[in-house]
Amino acid sequence: MVEVAAGIVVSDGRILCFRKGPSKYPYLSGRFEFPGGKLEDGETPEQALVREFREELDSDISGCPMERLTSYVHDYPDFSVTLHFIVVRSDGFSCTLREHTETVAVPPGDLTGVNWADGDRKAAEIIAGRGHARRRHP
Repeated sequence: MVEVAAGIVVSDGRILCFRKGPSKYPYLSGRFEFPGGKLEDGETPEQALVREFREELDSDISGCPMERLTSYVHDYPDFSVTLHFIVVRSDGFSCTLREHTETVAVPPGDLTGVNWADGDRKAAEIIAGRGHARRRHP
């Protein structure tokens, strides 16, 4: 089964949501997601996330505090995937969109109103319930 790391970026007290561009899977196109990608052989989810953020967003998160939130299997119509969600704290986060068409910064309590890709919805609900954006780390 494919394993994917996804980054939940907390920046300036808000959660960054990324709208997916055109996809070969129509049920993913135009929906919001937490960015990331497939783990390569021997990679941890955190290592994969750092690599994917460089590739997809031209953003270096290697020095950012990270915290594993949850992992679960999601069954899409055409495939199943194990998703590993990691909270990435990066105030003033900046990136270049390469595979996404839009980024929106959403207060954690409003995450459930976002048009999420089905695989990301459960993680958004967990974050909304826990208030991760309000917690501060030194």
